[in-house]
Amino acid sequence: MTARSQATNTQKRPKVQCSATTKQLLFNQVTPDRAFLPAQDPLLRLPPGLQAYEDALQELPKLTLGSPGFLRQTLQDLPCFDLQQLPALASCDTAQLLQQLPPACQCYTAAAGTSSSSSSSPQQSTADVLRSFPSCDAQLWRAYMVLAFLTHGFLWCDGPGVPSVLTQLLAQPFAAVSAAIGMPPVLTYATYNLMNWRRLDPAAPLELGNICCQHNFFGGMDEEWFRLIHVAIEAAAAPAIAALQPLQQAALQHDAAAMELHFAAITSALQAMQELLARMGERCDPYVYYKRVRVPMSGWRNNEALPQGLVYEGLWGNQPQQLYGETGAQSTVVHALDAALGIQHTKGWMQAYLTDMRAHMPPSHRAFLHQLEQEPSVRDAVQALAQTTTSSSSSNNNSSGSNKSSSSSSLVEAYDAAIAELERFRSQHRAFAIAYIAQWSKKEAKEVGTGGSDFVPALSAYKDATAAHKLAGSSSSSRGCPLHS
Repeated sequence: MTARSQATNTQKRPKVQCSATTKQLLFNQVTPDRAFLPAQDPLLRLPPGLQAYEDALQELPKLTLGSPGFLRQTLQDLPCFDLQQLPALASCDTAQLLQQLPPACQCYTAAAGTSSSSSSSPQQSTADVLRSFPSCDAQLWRAYMVLAFLTHGFLWCDGPGVPSVLTQLLAQPFAAVSAAIGMPPVLTYATYNLMNWRRLDPAAPLELGNICCQHNFFGGMDEEWFRLIHVAIEAAAAPAIAALQPLQQAALQHDAAAMELHFAAITSALQAMQELLARMGERCDPYVYYKRVRVPMSGWRNNEALPQGLVYEGLWGNQPQQLYGETGAQSTVVHALDAALGIQHTKGWMQAYLTDMRAHMPPSHRAFLHQLEQEPSVRDAVQALAQTTTSSSSSNNNSSGSNKSSSSSSLVEAYDAAIAELERFRSQHRAFAIAYIAQWSKKEAKEVGTGGSDFVPALSAYKDATAAHKLAGSSSSSRGCPLHS
């Protein structure tokens, strides 16, 4: 195939159009200013009728100081969670919600409305995913966070021994709210980080120094800082996420100059993200993180403490369900960059795990990823433009040909610069994971992360796969990999 025909094929790839409704939903939930953080600051309280649950969550760090069993008994003594207090569920048949597929089946199949690669077609369209769930309802997301924190506190924060059955008092409302918003009944990155912050000064920017966590498990600076670094990284990623769809449109139009500008925005945002991650050690000690902060994030899949999984009392025939815990792999940022930049993780286990992680993302985030994957390949467009320009310049020895060759080179360099910074971010994340987890574990490289993965080889493989996508075959950025510890 000639370079020119490659360019033509890239231009003619079918484009899936978003309806006006879908575009509006995406705009409301994935915004240029905040990307995957809520467009409005997260809700601080549920309606007064659910105050007992809010009070228990507020007291959670104090309850962990009680005698063994005190925290669990306190939570079991709560009144029933009245779903009718949530307007979005007031007219909903909650019994029908609870009859949905068990979460282990619902989340890790195509029914989750997510596509693991651009070559496969999901069973639900982008618009269908968004219409299926009232995922923009702030009270539902608040209820989801409250119940997730109390559930994980019940399981992991009350001394030795982990119950294999989640009390019906928490299990049933947690399952109902989760089903209503299209999420699994387990702590996720969205509830742990994206929805769990507030600004100290509501009029000041969303950035480190002006944010704090709404809620904690054990409390303390290390836990707060760990979470706030992630919130700040999500905010810093916004310029990159805002550039992705315009980048794809520029690729469709073969506008090399516009593509370079969007690549530069992505590169700059990734550098800002690295600078923030490098600050983790300022207030989050690796040993404290390993021994205390990470414990409540654990799920019940690939977890020795719950080898069969967790029984949600009274649900799904009381059969144990296995769900991954909270992990940074559930952040949509890097998934979106992979999708737009054309990075493929070809090893089956890598792709399977990343697909599973999508089921733990809010439906609007899944829809955003799906939409990115339907667009023409940016990587193919860069290659086609470079080859077309090179072919043209070789047949013309005038100055115009030289300018075209230079333009081709700068486009490839701009693409590779973005890839290099994404590789560096993944390398930095791997170094952080080793410093904060592996070095404290007797199992070291075999230590399983809170998301249930054998994280050291996984993070190495993701980094290597990213590096392999550089078009010019250049080495990683010469800047060091900052990690404060």
